[in-house]
Amino acid sequence: MQKIPASSFAAVRARFQTLLALIFAFVFTSSVFAQHEDPKNAAPYYTSAIENLPAFTDEQWALIIDIDPNKDFDPIRPILSRAFRSIDSAMRGSRLPYCDFDLDYSQGLELLLPHLGPLRNVARLMHAQALLQLHDNNPSAASATIAAMYRMANHLSADRTLISSLVAAAIFSLADSTSQAAFDRMLFSASDSATLYGAVSSIPAHDPFAFGEAIAMEQSTLVDEFDRHFTQDEIPADFLQSIQDPDTPPNPLITQIAEEGSFDQELQRYDEFMTKVVSAFTNPDDEQAAAQLAELEKSCAAGDAGLLAQLLSPAFSRVHQMMLKNQASLADRLAMLKNQMEGAEPPIQAANAAL
Repeated sequence: MQKIPASSFAAVRARFQTLLALIFAFVFTSSVFAQHEDPKNAAPYYTSAIENLPAFTDEQWALIIDIDPNKDFDPIRPILSRAFRSIDSAMRGSRLPYCDFDLDYSQGLELLLPHLGPLRNVARLMHAQALLQLHDNNPSAASATIAAMYRMANHLSADRTLISSLVAAAIFSLADSTSQAAFDRMLFSASDSATLYGAVSSIPAHDPFAFGEAIAMEQSTLVDEFDRHFTQDEIPADFLQSIQDPDTPPNPLITQIAEEGSFDQELQRYDEFMTKVVSAFTNPDDEQAAAQLAELEKSCAAGDAGLLAQLLSPAFSRVHQMMLKNQASLADRLAMLKNQMEGAEPPIQAANAAL
């Protein structure tokens, strides 16, 4: 039997046990970014944005991340000046129809996503730039910057990985908070709102950042990976050891799987369970979908979905709640922008509505 690399097991832990925490802990690793040679593909521009991202100190990043629009912007100006080429490349890429980093999904659990962390940082710089533009009484430029952030979020959800969808949602939230900062100060005109509306309206109304599709891809990746490397009921000892933290007591689920020696059966039950999860995420009835996920998680916790599902499944209800929050934020923003474009909601009303 072919031995699966130990690094794949680390990937299992990273994807399925600490997935929600990873969104704030990306580290850029050197890798070759491959994209299709297509002038409509945003990925080469985003790659350029990453390559031109300056090596800021921790103190400088703290100024960007914790930026206060009510304080002095002078310490921020030289940082953003150094980041001009990176931000400009990202904004150019965001205007293109689609984004394809040409990810090699055949790598399975070894698939790297080195663009996510740096692009999250580029979005932070764009957030700071938009706030500076608002401070400098240039709302038109600010609306263009924020629109680029919305479009970048939409692009990243095309990766079809759950981590990518989480990063896309985080960038959307950052863009939306920047928009609200302008509305709170009654700075955007109908034209600025139209700029934002064009970007926001391109994001799908249901499951805006493709969590359902990403979960389906994660399911396929895990099942295919294990199916290639494990035969019948054989379970390598290094697998059982690697999917638990060596500093914690042995997981009783692992002991059960080892003792029962029924890995093929466990994998089949996991696959069936995940198919039901994906079906819930694609259900257009949000309340019904939430109920389905709650029932599935209850069933999984009781062991009805098998031991492997208990061991590897993240809290899908939390992911679904995030999806619903994104949907609501998207709908609210579109309604506000449309009203301002049509003159039905003056800026003062938009600001008051947000308070």
